[in-house]
Amino acid sequence: MSLKARFRIAIVALTVTIVVVMSLVYVYDFLQDSFDRTAEVAKAIAAGVQSATTEILKTRTGELPTPPIDLEARKRFWLDTVDRDPEIKRVFDRALRNWPQIVEVYLTDNAGRIRFSSIPKRVGRQAGAIVNFEEWQRRSFLGNIRQVFFQSEDTEFLQILGVGKQPVLTIHVVTSSLFLRNSLKPDLWNLGVISLSALLVSVALALLLPSLVMDPLERLTRRIDQMAAGSASAKSPVKEVKEFALVHSKLNLLGQQVEGARDDASELRGNVAQLLEQLKDAVLLFDPSGHLMMAGPPSRRLLGWDPESMVGHSAEAIFPPDTPMGVLMRQALEKREAIRDRLVTIHTAGGERQVLASIEPLVRKAAGSAGNGAAQPLGILVALHDAETRGQIEEQLDIADRLNAISQLTRGVAHEIKNPLNAIAVHVEVLKNRIGRDEAPELDVIGREIARLNRIVKTFLDFNRPVDLNRRRLDLNELTCDIGNLVAPEAAAHDIQVHCLSFGRPVWIDADRDLLKQAFLNVVMNGLEAMPDGGRLTLSCSRPGGACRVEISDTGPGIPPEIRDKIFNLYFTTKKKGSGMGLAMAFRFVQLLDGKLSFTGESGRGATFIFELPEASSQPSTEPAELNPGA
Repeated sequence: MSLKARFRIAIVALTVTIVVVMSLVYVYDFLQDSFDRTAEVAKAIAAGVQSATTEILKTRTGELPTPPIDLEARKRFWLDTVDRDPEIKRVFDRALRNWPQIVEVYLTDNAGRIRFSSIPKRVGRQAGAIVNFEEWQRRSFLGNIRQVFFQSEDTEFLQILGVGKQPVLTIHVVTSSLFLRNSLKPDLWNLGVISLSALLVSVALALLLPSLVMDPLERLTRRIDQMAAGSASAKSPVKEVKEFALVHSKLNLLGQQVEGARDDASELRGNVAQLLEQLKDAVLLFDPSGHLMMAGPPSRRLLGWDPESMVGHSAEAIFPPDTPMGVLMRQALEKREAIRDRLVTIHTAGGERQVLASIEPLVRKAAGSAGNGAAQPLGILVALHDAETRGQIEEQLDIADRLNAISQLTRGVAHEIKNPLNAIAVHVEVLKNRIGRDEAPELDVIGREIARLNRIVKTFLDFNRPVDLNRRRLDLNELTCDIGNLVAPEAAAHDIQVHCLSFGRPVWIDADRDLLKQAFLNVVMNGLEAMPDGGRLTLSCSRPGGACRVEISDTGPGIPPEIRDKIFNLYFTTKKKGSGMGLAMAFRFVQLLDGKLSFTGESGRGATFIFELPEASSQPSTEPAELNPGA
């Protein structure tokens, strides 16, 4: 509803209310005055009739030769006088002559029989019940209105004539509601005409005044709309009064300033948009109410949303409150503190993604405030960096540092290991010749392991040069179970159960069997040493997605959080006699085979090392079956 329509309704409602209230007040006062005047007339007539009748009775008593002495005789004389004396009739006629509201005046005895009346045919009858005027005055105003205008009920005023304190006659002055209503109608009609005229005038004012007042305001509104649309130079076509003309001139000046500010803001927004396009991080800018104003193109890759479609959405819609990112947003808003480089997981249509989140509440200090003054919020700046990309770069740098350290180690260690290995190999051959090659299969195992160690030593010596990998197709299931069978005797000696979960069919990869076997053994031996009081070692092979995976889990004490970023470092060890080379070499061997080595687990709940290697060919997926080595 427009303001003009509301203004009109308000004027009509106000005028109608005033007219109705004033009319009701006037009607109340007028009717109350009419009722009071009628009551005064009835009282005056009753008093006049009483005085005249009393005077006549006294005169007639004085004319008797022997006036009655006792009370009963005086009563009988009064009643006889009222019945016969013509002077009484003249008194009653004078009482009715000038007052049309009075319809009857009559006298009744103590038995209620009419002894004299202004209506002769009612003489001798029993008087009926009529509402006493005093009782009528005690009624409510609305009750009297209903009696006069709708019920036409008569009322009477009573006056007692008595001898001493003994009542003898009762004077009844009867007023007619019909006559009273007829006398009031002309005045009420005039009042109705005046009220209706006032209502018609109010409607006319309601139609005229809003147009006089609101039309200039509507032109101001159109002028403001033109300014919002960018028409700062538009002029008002209507000549306004002085006050509105001054407002229009100020609006024109303000419109030019707004247009200049709009151009500056548009240019600034374009510069910010170009800056966001150049950034690799997803930058999101929210207004003080928490709705997105701008978003950089990388947000499509990290959040899975189109940047343009995100604009206008609330922060709760983009980052729900029950998600880690939503919790960070709430903390930043409540504490008004910046959060930088916090690793969180966000959920997108493509799955989960690790990002580094930085949240900066933007505030502006109030003018003239000190350092601890009130700050006005301007918005929220959110920057999301792909943690996987950053992690890959850090991982590559870490690998380079480790490789450099390993290359320095190999020069001094290789020669110390190579000579004893040659001597051991010679003596193993001598033992085979003495015992017999077919009678000691354990010596064959020792010979193969010596040959593998000798090749590893050679790999150390060639560490600074590209390694010639002996790649061939092998079954990762078979290699995993071979590792389980190899360590099963030693594990059983320490009350450790070894379980191997096979994929169910061959998992083919292209890799160097010796290097990969050594990497597996290094991790397995660490797991066995982590369970000196017994436990469970599980080796499982699987093929999730486009990679082949081997998981080696133990039920040992796990890896404390404070050393998790150091366990692949060369020379780092928590064992008293450890060399700190096992996991570093395993990491290096897996990296040479284009794979990844990672770990999971909580402190006190064991650890799981995960080998991920590229597959050689697509293979069907089946449920894993458990194999118990050595069973």
